[in-house]
Amino acid sequence: YATQQRHVLEQTSGTLLICSDGITEAKNPEGIQFAAGPLPFVVERLRGREASEAAGILSRHLESHVSMQGFNDDASLITFRISDNQ
Repeated sequence: YATQQRHVLEQTSGTLLICSDGITEAKNPEGIQFAAGPLPFVVERLRGREASEAAGILSRHLESHVSMQGFNDDASLITFRISDNQ
Protein backbone atom coordinates (compact mmCIF):
# COMPACT_ATOMS: atom_id res chain seq x y z
CA TYR A 1 0.00 0.00 0.00
CA ALA A 2 1.10 3.59 -0.45
CA THR A 3 0.96 6.42 2.01
CA GLN A 4 1.36 10.00 0.92
CA GLN A 5 1.77 13.09 3.03
CA ARG A 6 1.48 16.44 1.33
CA HIS A 7 2.22 19.85 2.72
CA VAL A 8 1.70 22.73 0.32
CA LEU A 9 3.30 26.05 1.07
CA GLU A 10 2.26 29.15 -0.78
CA GLN A 11 5.67 30.77 -1.09
CA THR A 12 7.44 32.16 -4.09
CA SER A 13 10.95 31.25 -2.93
CA GLY A 14 12.75 28.99 -0.50
CA THR A 15 14.04 25.45 -0.18
CA LEU A 16 11.83 22.45 -0.92
CA LEU A 17 12.68 19.06 0.56
CA ILE A 18 11.06 15.87 -0.69
CA CYS A 19 11.81 12.59 1.08
CA SER A 20 10.77 8.97 0.85
CA ASP A 21 8.92 7.13 3.58
CA GLY A 22 12.22 5.43 4.40
CA ILE A 23 13.24 8.71 6.03
CA THR A 24 9.99 9.50 7.83
CA GLU A 25 9.58 5.90 9.04
CA ALA A 26 13.23 5.33 10.04
CA LYS A 27 13.26 4.08 13.64
CA ASN A 28 15.69 4.70 16.44
CA PRO A 29 16.74 1.85 18.78
CA GLU A 30 13.66 2.59 20.95
CA GLY A 31 11.36 2.12 17.92
CA ILE A 32 10.39 5.79 17.50
CA GLN A 33 9.99 6.88 13.88
CA PHE A 34 11.95 9.90 12.68
CA ALA A 35 8.70 11.73 11.75
CA ALA A 36 7.28 11.17 15.24
CA GLY A 37 10.52 12.19 16.93
CA PRO A 38 13.04 14.78 15.81
CA LEU A 39 11.90 15.48 12.22
CA PRO A 40 9.54 18.40 13.01
CA PHE A 41 12.24 20.09 15.09
CA VAL A 42 14.90 19.49 12.42
CA VAL A 43 12.66 20.95 9.70
CA GLU A 44 12.15 24.06 11.82
CA ARG A 45 15.95 24.50 12.00
CA LEU A 46 16.21 24.32 8.20
CA ARG A 47 14.31 27.56 7.58
CA GLY A 48 16.37 29.96 5.48
CA ARG A 49 19.09 27.42 4.67
CA GLU A 50 20.36 26.66 1.19
CA ALA A 51 19.24 23.35 -0.30
CA SER A 52 22.59 21.54 0.07
CA GLU A 53 23.05 22.76 3.65
CA ALA A 54 19.48 21.69 4.56
CA ALA A 55 20.07 18.23 3.08
CA GLY A 56 23.28 17.84 5.06
CA ILE A 57 21.67 18.87 8.35
CA LEU A 58 18.69 16.57 7.84
CA SER A 59 20.98 13.67 6.87
CA ARG A 60 23.15 14.08 9.97
CA HIS A 61 20.10 14.14 12.26
CA LEU A 62 18.65 11.10 10.49
CA GLU A 63 21.89 9.12 10.85
CA SER A 64 22.08 10.07 14.52
CA HIS A 65 18.44 9.02 14.99
CA VAL A 66 18.88 5.51 13.57
CA SER A 67 22.25 5.16 15.32
CA MET A 68 24.05 1.91 14.59
CA GLN A 69 20.74 0.22 13.77
CA GLY A 70 20.76 1.28 10.13
CA PHE A 71 17.86 1.53 7.72
CA ASN A 72 15.18 -1.04 6.85
CA ASP A 73 14.07 0.84 3.72
CA ASP A 74 15.48 3.20 1.13
CA ALA A 75 16.15 6.72 2.38
CA SER A 76 15.79 9.16 -0.51
CA LEU A 77 16.01 12.93 -0.20
CA ILE A 78 15.71 15.56 -2.91
CA THR A 79 16.22 19.26 -2.26
CA PHE A 80 15.39 22.20 -4.49
CA ARG A 81 16.11 25.88 -4.20
CA ILE A 82 13.10 27.83 -5.48
CA SER A 83 13.69 31.39 -6.54
CA ASP A 84 11.11 34.04 -7.30
CA ASN A 85 13.40 35.41 -10.01
CA GLN A 86 11.86 34.72 -13.36
